[in-house]
Amino acid sequence: HGPAPYGPGRPPIRGASYGPGRPPFRGASKAMWNEVMAETPRMWAQRDYSYEGEHFGLPPNHDILPEPLYGTHPPSWVACGSPATFTTAGSMGIGAIAFNFEPAPALEGRIDSCKEAIAECSEPHGSYMNDNVMMTNAVICLDGRDRAREIALTPVRGYLYSMVCLYHDAIAEPEGAPTGPEPPTGLPEEATLDFAIDAGYMLCGTPEEVCGSWRSRMWPWAPTGWCSACPTRASPTRRSSR
Repeated sequence: HGPAPYGPGRPPIRGASYGPGRPPFRGASKAMWNEVMAETPRMWAQRDYSYEGEHFGLPPNHDILPEPLYGTHPPSWVACGSPATFTTAGSMGIGAIAFNFEPAPALEGRIDSCKEAIAECSEPHGSYMNDNVMMTNAVICLDGRDRAREIALTPVRGYLYSMVCLYHDAIAEPEGAPTGPEPPTGLPEEATLDFAIDAGYMLCGTPEEVCGSWRSRMWPWAPTGWCSACPTRASPTRRSSR
């Protein structure tokens, strides 16, 4: 099946540190990430890897595992929590992966910035470029339309977003957004759900409805990759739509 993708990221969590009594490392984590990414191709290629840098080091004769077995390394990705990271991904020739709490058309600029940067990339990370963008969006797809919409209107579906607003530094927190441990707020009514579907915030309904919404609202903004996932408890009647 080929090598598993490689996608390191940086901690976006507010106040994260090395341990009790230590200062937050949010400001230093980008330099750490850049240093590790620059060294990763050597780790893959050398059986006697050694390194001494600013943020980490290894004495000689270390064989770093896991490593590629068939002559080429896995495709590299980076998790994008802010618009600037899409440009970083493109400039390094690696794929951009992100989740989404906005309507699909709002993401066009981020995809464009990644594509423009990778077009100018002359020294990619590793031996080849990963010219792909993958965004995730919510989907609730069931045989029964009413049940799918009932799940979409459940207040607990707002829990993930409230946690993002609490912990994630890189995503702007809208005024009035629920922030944990406040109780999450869901979509209040059917009309709001219809707006969310029409605007491209989510996909919801029967397989036919979901596929139709995908083609009309998501596909124009998904030139290289889009993954839809349901952030709720599993339902025995849920079907996946591709």
